Amino acid sequence: LYNISRGRFYSSYLGTHNWADHFTPSMSPLSLFYLLVPSTHWITLAKTIAYLSVPPLLYQICREYFLEKDQIWKVTAILGVAWMLFYAPALNSLYYEFQPSALAPPFILYAFLCFCRKKWMCFWLTMLLLLGFKEHLGAVWIGFGCFMILATPHKKRGFFLIIGGIIALYIIMFQVMPYFRNYQDSWSGAIDPFQAIPQKFIYVLKIFVPLAFLPLIYWRYGIIAGPAIGVNLLSSDLRPGMYSTSYHYDDISSTLLMITMILSFSS
Repeated sequence: LYNISRGRFYSSYLGTHNWADHFTPSMSPLSLFYLLVPSTHWITLAKTIAYLSVPPLLYQICREYFLEKDQIWKVTAILGVAWMLFYAPALNSLYYEFQPSALAPPFILYAFLCFCRKKWMCFWLTMLLLLGFKEHLGAVWIGFGCFMILATPHKKRGFFLIIGGIIALYIIMFQVMPYFRNYQDSWSGAIDPFQAIPQKFIYVLKIFVPLAFLPLIYWRYGIIAGPAIGVNLLSSDLRPGMYSTSYHYDDISSTLLMITMILSFSS
């Protein structure tokens, strides 16, 4: 971010263009603050604001699905406390080192809120912005699309989101990022869904047991988080952190699971 503030999209740590490691154009505006004071406290502040924004947005979504005020406040309190105090996938993402995807949770919730309120222009702009927080954020598009097809009348938009998410994932991961690393092999893309099966099974339990398996029981709602969880399950045993819930890799899936819980409680 400091280098971007000086006009260079360059990672001093990696010695290459910073999009070679992660696709992060949506994070770039933070570099403007480095013109004021070149301090990493800016990203600490941004991450804190992002996580603290989640409970108020959960409250707004609850208002769309519950009629009684006590229900709205109870569900918001339950999920807000879970998000901030005891749901490990979300907490470990908060405690871990800064990652650009840590800024995505409030934008995911805002996009869903725009969908609920049929504010389509804001919805599509937010969904486009999400793609620039990390290369795998196309999974959010796919999850939203599956949810729309299975649980809403918006089938055509759902199909468009699924196709658009797949295309975005392919272009970003296999065209854009390789271009910026001079087509060298990826140092972070080891994929093998059939490795470490017992560990991945435990990972799934860690995600769903605290939520009483509601995202699986109400699977038409839980599918919204399925692609994001699947990204972690696709990784090989060379990257066990992705299916451990101990690092930052569940910031996206845990956010989507909060949406699933609201939908499940409303049912």
